[in-house]
Amino acid sequence: MLNIYIFSTTINEGNNNKGGECVMKKIKIILLITLCISLLTGCAKQAETKVEDTTNKVKEEYLFENDAKNINQGGKIARYKDTYYYSEIKDGGKLYSKPVSGEGEPKKINDDVPLSINIYNDKLYYINYAQKGKSPVIVLDIQDTSKREVLQDRNAMDMLIKDDKIIIAYRGEEGRGHVEGYYYIDVEVSDLKSGEVIDTYSPGYGTVTLIDESKYISFSTMVGNRLMDEKEDKLLYPSEDERDFMINYIGENEKGILINAEYTADQETPGIYLVYSNGEHESVLTQDEGIVNGVSTDEDLFYFTDVSMNVLNYKNNKSMKIMDYSLEISDGLYKFENTLIILKENGDWKEFDLDELKEKASSNQAQEDEEKNKEEVKEEAVGSTNKLQDMSDEKIIYTLQDYIGNIYNKYYSERDYSDTIEEGQYSAINSTYGTKEKLISSMSSYFTDEMLNELRNADDMKSVDGKEYLATVENPYINLCNVETIKSKNYKDGVLTVEYISDWADTDFDCMVQFVEVNGIIKINKIDY
Repeated sequence: MLNIYIFSTTINEGNNNKGGECVMKKIKIILLITLCISLLTGCAKQAETKVEDTTNKVKEEYLFENDAKNINQGGKIARYKDTYYYSEIKDGGKLYSKPVSGEGEPKKINDDVPLSINIYNDKLYYINYAQKGKSPVIVLDIQDTSKREVLQDRNAMDMLIKDDKIIIAYRGEEGRGHVEGYYYIDVEVSDLKSGEVIDTYSPGYGTVTLIDESKYISFSTMVGNRLMDEKEDKLLYPSEDERDFMINYIGENEKGILINAEYTADQETPGIYLVYSNGEHESVLTQDEGIVNGVSTDEDLFYFTDVSMNVLNYKNNKSMKIMDYSLEISDGLYKFENTLIILKENGDWKEFDLDELKEKASSNQAQEDEEKNKEEVKEEAVGSTNKLQDMSDEKIIYTLQDYIGNIYNKYYSERDYSDTIEEGQYSAINSTYGTKEKLISSMSSYFTDEMLNELRNADDMKSVDGKEYLATVENPYINLCNVETIKSKNYKDGVLTVEYISDWADTDFDCMVQFVEVNGIIKINKIDY
């Protein structure tokens, strides 16, 4: 602290006036400088305090509450400072702790079987499933784990702590009739500071996924899956008349709630959707790749298909593959700060740094772009006709399967023949082979005239699934998916002829297919059996 001492001096009149004026000016300057220093020091301390307050707030939000996404994955893991608290699947799901660093051995805390693990003010909150037929909410002191108390002795289904509130979904009476096997759900919202109950409501019969004090996803046989906002008394997703679908909670970003819609009744493309507070929604990612699960950060969506791990950036809407990865539907995804944890069904853990995953995805994308550019340059240099000549056995088999699959979908799966053809006659469509005339003749007793005419006019089946196919094939219904061996390949005059063995109807027989290239597109020209 700066102390300023001002000494008073008697100023004589006359010639001493000038000296007095100088002294007064100096004092004013010193006072002004002192005032500026005090103001600057105060501003700096205030700014420092604001930074510390913001940092502490972020830390408190992270340390004392578990994310709703984590809870809705079973809530089997929570993190407090440098320690994980979790349900050890390899020991019957009992409560354990272990260091975040990975150094040191796991430690068993007690024989409770915890789910929906939350942390608030140095205490663990969880639902205990150790006793069959009972699931009370337990509070455990982290500093002294011998201090254990039952917060609620009712049967809890789900529990979430958010914004100093504890939200608990309780299981009520079991339904009868069309809701047999489902339980009535009661949700209770309490203030953790005062302990007072501030709200109660019921999503009805079935199951519930809590998102916050008023938003939840419920399922019942009556109305299917619904994303609801109880406070606004509003159905957020899907539309009122839609019920034949499955939706799972992925997380939230600054705009709204992210859900994974597995299938929908109104033919909306399955995938991940962003649902706004007014009930409107937009597609974030389609489910062409078969999305299994995902977690969201403010900037990115990390998602898994059944064969790969990927990341989508919200700003540029660009999706990149991180690595080949097989995630089972039963595997849980947990995110703590910048760490992604995959909890396997057998209890094994895998941990990933999200920044490292993004760097890996960017590196993969750069390498893929480089290889693609090299391939395009190579193709231009070699010439398009060599595409056929250089086709590998794997590429040929894939092309056959892809071709016949699309033709099959267009002329068989996508049509509803159930009113005309009996169940046993489907196999006749697939087992008949020969020329198109033979096919039409054999199908004449099963097909209507309209269907037969469609077959007769099927010489040019284009734009099947966005691709072009030259369809002068003798039978698009023959099963070519079980191609075993390529016997020979011959490229001549722009036509690639391939002889192969197909295992169909438990009998190996030789087949021949001709490939041609038209405007850079490889097409099937002819198939002989």
